[in-house]
Amino acid sequence: MANPNPVGGLGGPGHTKGTAFNTTNSPSRTRWKWELAIRFMLKNPNAKQTEVAQHIGVTVVTLSQWMAQPDFADLRNQIIHGVLSHVDEELAEDLTEQRLTLKRAVPLALQNLVDLALQQSNPAIKLKATQEILDREGNHARVTRVGLPTEAQGGIASHVDNEIALKLAEALKLISEQKKQEPPTIDSPAAGGTQ
Repeated sequence: MANPNPVGGLGGPGHTKGTAFNTTNSPSRTRWKWELAIRFMLKNPNAKQTEVAQHIGVTVVTLSQWMAQPDFADLRNQIIHGVLSHVDEELAEDLTEQRLTLKRAVPLALQNLVDLALQQSNPAIKLKATQEILDREGNHARVTRVGLPTEAQGGIASHVDNEIALKLAEALKLISEQKKQEPPTIDSPAAGGTQ
């Protein structure tokens, strides 16, 4: 997901003027984190703010600032009183909507990886994000992907392969049938000989 503003641009949809727009401070991401925080607090009423902040990946100061906002309290009330639970139930049953939600999140996730690869403060995180990007791209992956061959690799199977597989299956079936026959008794004819 590309930044809609030029490099160093300020503002952006839902942002106050003077705030740089990027994927880490988008309004939808903040709303999503608010919901995560509220649901975590409701399921864990004895959780400390440090635990909640750590769970959603923000600082305690940021969480405290969010909790002081009236919109945060409104969202909490909506969740508590079930205003959102009906919508949540419908979405949980609608697999198409879930897939679409995940599909929409992929650009954000990829942009987050790129942001981490470009950061300068932690070389270990930068290296890990860079490796993840290379592995996902495929051409520079460290490991060989396991799966069916593509057409570029010669396809899945030719008619010759199918004929050989059919002959092998018939031979195995014949051997299996021979083994299932009744075991020899004293009255059975001698193997390879005449009586």
